[in-house]
Amino acid sequence: MRQILLHSVFLFLILSHSTSTFAQQQSVYGYVYDEATGEALIGASILNTTTKQGSISDERGYFYIQMSSAIAIEYQFSYLGYNTFVQKIGATAEPLAIYLSSKSQQLTEFVFNSNVVRQGKMSIPITQLKNLPSLGGEADILKSFQLLPGIKGADEGSSSLLVRGGSADQNLFLMDNIPLYHVNHLGGFLSVFDVDAINNVEVYKGAYPAQYGGRLSSIMNIGLKNGNKKETKKALQLGLISSKFFMEGPLKDTKTTYLFSGRICNIGILMEAVNLINDDKQGYYFFDFTGKVSHQINDKNTLFISLYTGIDNVYMRQHNEKERKELKSSGSNTHKWGNFMTNMRWHRQYTPQLLSNTTLAYTHFFNNSSSNSKSKIQGDKFSSSTRYASMIDDVIAKQDFSYFLKDNWKLQFGADLNLHTFSPSSTAHRYTSSDAPKFDTVVSMRTHALHSDFYFGSEQHLNSLFSTHAGIRLSTWLSVGSNFIVPEPRLGISYQPTKKIKLSLDYSRMTQFVHLLSNQGNTLPNDLWIPTTKKLHPERSNQYSLGLKYVLPSNMSINIEAYHKRMNNLIEYEESTFSFRGANWQDGISSGGKGGSKGIEFLFSKETGLFNGWIAYTLSKSTRQFDNINSGLEYPHKFDNRHDLSIVANTRVSKSITFSATWVCKSGNNISMPIEKYYVYKPTIFEGIYNPNPEDKNYYKNPHLKAYNYENKNGYKTPPYHRLDIAMNYDRKKSSWNFAIYNLYNRQNAYFYYTDDEGDNWKQFSLFPFIPSFSYTRRF
Repeated sequence: MRQILLHSVFLFLILSHSTSTFAQQQSVYGYVYDEATGEALIGASILNTTTKQGSISDERGYFYIQMSSAIAIEYQFSYLGYNTFVQKIGATAEPLAIYLSSKSQQLTEFVFNSNVVRQGKMSIPITQLKNLPSLGGEADILKSFQLLPGIKGADEGSSSLLVRGGSADQNLFLMDNIPLYHVNHLGGFLSVFDVDAINNVEVYKGAYPAQYGGRLSSIMNIGLKNGNKKETKKALQLGLISSKFFMEGPLKDTKTTYLFSGRICNIGILMEAVNLINDDKQGYYFFDFTGKVSHQINDKNTLFISLYTGIDNVYMRQHNEKERKELKSSGSNTHKWGNFMTNMRWHRQYTPQLLSNTTLAYTHFFNNSSSNSKSKIQGDKFSSSTRYASMIDDVIAKQDFSYFLKDNWKLQFGADLNLHTFSPSSTAHRYTSSDAPKFDTVVSMRTHALHSDFYFGSEQHLNSLFSTHAGIRLSTWLSVGSNFIVPEPRLGISYQPTKKIKLSLDYSRMTQFVHLLSNQGNTLPNDLWIPTTKKLHPERSNQYSLGLKYVLPSNMSINIEAYHKRMNNLIEYEESTFSFRGANWQDGISSGGKGGSKGIEFLFSKETGLFNGWIAYTLSKSTRQFDNINSGLEYPHKFDNRHDLSIVANTRVSKSITFSATWVCKSGNNISMPIEKYYVYKPTIFEGIYNPNPEDKNYYKNPHLKAYNYENKNGYKTPPYHRLDIAMNYDRKKSSWNFAIYNLYNRQNAYFYYTDDEGDNWKQFSLFPFIPSFSYTRRF
């Protein structure tokens, strides 16, 4: 009863905004574009210079401003890094097209912005992100966002994101609003997102709008470019790890544009060259492809088609042949994983106030491995093969609406339907012999689920002091044996007493119906996505946050945000579980876990000028508790890094040369370390010959197994992690060079720990030392 009352209050707060008339008023509306490319500028500011009120362009560059009369009024259009455009505009019957030109690169005006769009939402402009130091010479979106407060990486060199005490699978990655389930190459070393193909990136770590859901910790929305409307542009980049080709431009006329981006792994090419002189072959490669076509049917209708595919593949092939030809054997092992996504979206403008997006999409993730062996011994032939596969398919239909009641009041509502197909584990084994019948074993599991969401949200500037955003999201999950209906309310209030000070208070509830089981060691990706079932209930979180923004002179600002998050129905491996393969994939999983996370985030930024950058610091605590793990006692999360500090500095020394540096420092991870060692007797085939005697000096050697006693889970804190990276960018009209050094002072950070042969001494393994890298880009 209490929950129903609470949800009713939230719904009343939203619908109470709808008391004014929906009648169409005099208005100014249209789109803001980049003059050079025709791409939409997202988050551009439109200001009435008389009343000092205005609007912000949305993800399509669209803005709407209501007018009290048809008299022309002066408006100012501005966007960070672009020249401000001022013009008197009257009420319009057709949408305006406003083009802003980028500022010329002056020695005293270098723009670099870690933009806090609103509390809980952050972005880094793509053009500025490319200047940051990178491992391998290629800019990486996910690693760049690790430099912001409340967001950190999992392990050394990893592109995985951990947001406000959450796990890696609690982040939803959207490409053109469609989910991707695996976003890394090289086991997390490099993300799948090509910055040249991306228009904008936004990360929500709190204050979630009603249209987003499905994960507990964050939403990362990555919008692809629509394609250059003005001219065809091509670029070829050669890097240390990968190389890529990018092309965009108009098709016949400006109504149809395209974008193409392809990337391959240089490491794989080198390994193939080595394989030419070796009998045993081994290798690794990845590739990805991103494409998009946009077609403007008329002034009010536009069609978009997006496509992404990417694959990683690790393989080994062995061949053995004895001199007397009595024994021949060969074998191969392959591990392959990847994504495929395609998306068709129809954008329609019914009236200047009402717009919609209709979307049909398909996304697929697979994780397959196989092993094959053949042998011939004195004429007898033997062969065996094993196949393992795991995958998840989504067929998605979405309908989204935006309605502008006024320039300071926007409603968003819609629904989506997602048909999931899960195959958590599928195993096939075959054995053949020349003197025995063929033997086959096939174990396969497949399950379906229907996930739907209905949402309604409102964003309104009540007056010069207060603004609100409120929403309600109703999520339903239907599958065999598990049916859930979960309301997810959201509410935020902002108070701005002066132009320099802004206070915000937010609450969000999130639900996650899909769960990720992944290997715990530093091995190849073994991700297995599993659905909510009768045993595994949906994960849930409730988050509260309080924020303060203070604007300083010279384009500087301070942002402080405190948060508290509680999570329920978490899942984890049981402590004795080593593998999740097999038909009974739910066995060995601990469910019903609880998690807590709280912290304070600080961000000081200087956005423009000869020297700029930011300082981000997070003080946080994150815990977990399961009834059958750690004797039911609460324990620290592995990535509970109490202190996390990032410093980013940038400077321009000429129109062509920029320098950047990043320094990160954080508390160590929490791992389980043994407090004592003992031996367990292991019976062998020699048991009848060797009679164990504890007084025998060889008793504590073979055939005994070493075992360890762990007092508390994650009870050991590894040494602090810190690293300095630097980069130089030399940019000309037709070409550019990027030089970077990762881990400049060669800090030996712990990657994992292992024991010596006796098992008495624990040693640290460090992964990445001092690493120089470069990339060269040619534009034509």
